[in-house]
Amino acid sequence: MNQRTAFGSDYSSIPVSQAADAARAAFVSRVYGLMFATMVAASAASAFAFEPAVAPFTTFLARHWFLAMLGYYGLAFGVHAVSRVPVVGSVLMLGFGVFTGLWIAPMVHYYAQANPAAITSALLGTAGIFGSMSLIGAFTKRDLSGLGGFLLPGVIVAVVLSLLNVFFLGSSLLSTALSAVIVLIFAGYVAHNTQNVLQRYPLNAHVSAAMQLYLDVFIIFIHLLSLFGGNRR
Repeated sequence: MNQRTAFGSDYSSIPVSQAADAARAAFVSRVYGLMFATMVAASAASAFAFEPAVAPFTTFLARHWFLAMLGYYGLAFGVHAVSRVPVVGSVLMLGFGVFTGLWIAPMVHYYAQANPAAITSALLGTAGIFGSMSLIGAFTKRDLSGLGGFLLPGVIVAVVLSLLNVFFLGSSLLSTALSAVIVLIFAGYVAHNTQNVLQRYPLNAHVSAAMQLYLDVFIIFIHLLSLFGGNRR
């Protein structure tokens, strides 16, 4: 049976929902293990982002945001493109974690000095949202597959408004509102993607599944940090 992941890669394997209990448990362990390992890689990269050997690259990402965005999307799609080869996909995903950690390091280090409570609140908020929405996605009897089509237009509108705000409007109020909306949208994506991962993903798509969930966590965290920190521009 051929299944298609959220990024369009075909896999020939048994869907998780049709697998034996042991195979399902191993799949879930690989997904969340890789996701948390990527979070650790991102945290470590952020912590060491301003060490002499790394600081030039961190500064480059901060100064050239467009190239940083290209790198972000390029690596994300690259992980999905090679996810059929688990070792290569896992290594590239850990590299993506390092990249995202370096990318947000200036923001994190600013709040670590100016408002440390914002980081704690963002971490706890992210954990709470991810945990609660994951439970909903895992145990609800409702089919959430249609939720993605409802959330995607919200993402597109938020991105367009964010770009307009950055280049033309410069409104801190709009920035705060957009961060709040994005957090709500990706909270919905956590439930949607969790159900999708646990029911529809093939057993050999754990790299792609982990990447999907990591992106949800990453986006929720940076926007919660922006909210709790007062949307530093």
